Amino acid sequence: MISAIISKNKLQQITQILALFWLIAKFLSCKLWLINRSFPVVPVFDFLDAVPNYVHVGLLVISVVCLLWCFIKPAKSKVFLLLIIVEIASCLLDQNRWQPWEYQYLWMFFVLWYNRKDENISLQLLLVIFVATYFYSGLQKINPHFITIIWKQVVLEKLLHLSSNIVQNANILRVGYIIPLIEISLGFGVMFKRSRKLALKIIIGMHSLLLIIVGPFGANFNSVIWPWNLAMICFAVIIYNEKIDINVFKNIKLNFNILTLIAWLIMPGFSFFGYWDHYFSLSLYAARNEVCYIKINNPPNNFELAKYYRKRKEGDTSNTQTIAMQTWAMDEIGTPPCPQKRVYKKIKQQWQKKYPNLESKFIMLDRNTRKRIVVEL
Repeated sequence: MISAIISKNKLQQITQILALFWLIAKFLSCKLWLINRSFPVVPVFDFLDAVPNYVHVGLLVISVVCLLWCFIKPAKSKVFLLLIIVEIASCLLDQNRWQPWEYQYLWMFFVLWYNRKDENISLQLLLVIFVATYFYSGLQKINPHFITIIWKQVVLEKLLHLSSNIVQNANILRVGYIIPLIEISLGFGVMFKRSRKLALKIIIGMHSLLLIIVGPFGANFNSVIWPWNLAMICFAVIIYNEKIDINVFKNIKLNFNILTLIAWLIMPGFSFFGYWDHYFSLSLYAARNEVCYIKINNPPNNFELAKYYRKRKEGDTSNTQTIAMQTWAMDEIGTPPCPQKRVYKKIKQQWQKKYPNLESKFIMLDRNTRKRIVVEL
């Protein structure tokens, strides 16, 4: 039955992959799209706080129906525009919904809809998004925090269980920079036809390895990125034998396709100066994102968020508890929070309204500098 649904047209296959794995991501993060939860909803504009739950539910239902339709009838591009409008509206109601995969899927659908009569331009722009994903994902990882947090703590200590003597070795730590260099090379490799097949083989292997590491048979962590990894593997397979020349720059016209080039090739660079969001800039496991903690003095007994308290250090007898916002979000909505200072400030405001008598501080670790600066919001 599934084989009868799958199209033989490349663009329609891409549409079906987008729709299928976007649906799975929605399912895995269903509370993200609703407001009956403890984790705060953070709209772009304050007046959107008054939007009732049934609007959020309605947008989710329309989105799911559109995605199902796109999977079953990928040639019917009229539904694409409705899906794009609904997703933008939904993300305006909660900035935490601007996850990297949401942003990427939305742009890819926009490219497919806007260039529905020009298959060649569609494929070129989708390839540009593909190239930018790996190039900027690698570039974001070239920072000391990636080495100390992701490479040292996650890979060397938690995954490989290496001894402290090995982990502390400076040369072993420097090896971690090979990872971002590989990602950047893959971006360039996909760009050119001569190196594309080799780059795509490595990409397929890399995402397969990531699924083994963080998937249900590995660390069983962050399940919402599993379908994104599968989608990237499928995209790589589809374009493997496509002899696409990226000459969109030569034939560029003053139309909305310029927005795609700006959003994916230029704007991510502004994130290094704090002028563009981390998640819009492919900051994926780069340890560059700001993280936030809530410190609570003398919390009441049976506090509703007590299950999110961080484990105390040995010998700590104070009556202060700490909640890592990422842990709270991952458990409650199935995704990390939007790692931006403006979002943390709005969450603080909502926290103070809900718990006016609770003595608490919001602490943000700013990783944009070479040192982790502690900022009280």
